[in-house]
Amino acid sequence: MIPVRPFYMLRHGQSEANVANVIAGRGVDSPLTLQGRAEAETVRNILSQLDIPPQAIVHSSLSRARDTAYIVNKFLGLPTREDPNLCEFDAGDLEGSPYPVFRDLVSRGEDPPGGETHIAFRERIRNALDLAISQNPSPVLVVSHGGVFRAFGEIYQFPLRGISNCTLYEFEPLKDSHRIPWRIWCYDANGNKAEHILQAQAL
Repeated sequence: MIPVRPFYMLRHGQSEANVANVIAGRGVDSPLTLQGRAEAETVRNILSQLDIPPQAIVHSSLSRARDTAYIVNKFLGLPTREDPNLCEFDAGDLEGSPYPVFRDLVSRGEDPPGGETHIAFRERIRNALDLAISQNPSPVLVVSHGGVFRAFGEIYQFPLRGISNCTLYEFEPLKDSHRIPWRIWCYDANGNKAEHILQAQAL
């Protein structure tokens, strides 16, 4: 299981695929928009004011995550590592399709034709997060994708969906036994911290 240590997680900034509302998984390297770059700069300011800032960054090898990590790290100067196993779900034949088509397939628990199975994706993300959290000083910042958040939640049978671009999430270990052993906090654009509203819900 993933080490119960503090960490931060961030979805990349707005990408061109987000604007077009098409699915860009592991097989589509959709770049950031100007708005996406501005979103990353906002998060950089939030990170610089944290009481407990990240000590390292691990990011997906897709450019939208890599560039987001580069922007947020511009003045922090943290050690970084790229991990292709933190890439988005491989949507196979559905890459580039309208996002609602992919969303409906995921909601039914079906695997995309020619793509990655949900089981294989969860295992890939489990292993990638294990390495990111265990092999870096705490807390590490993981910069990845919306599907990575979803897979993380599914590992613990916990809904972690609707993750906005460049919203910073903090995972605080819980001492007592819980289905998901972290309290999840999210930061708004002004750096205000609030508990993630899905914390009390279960699948």
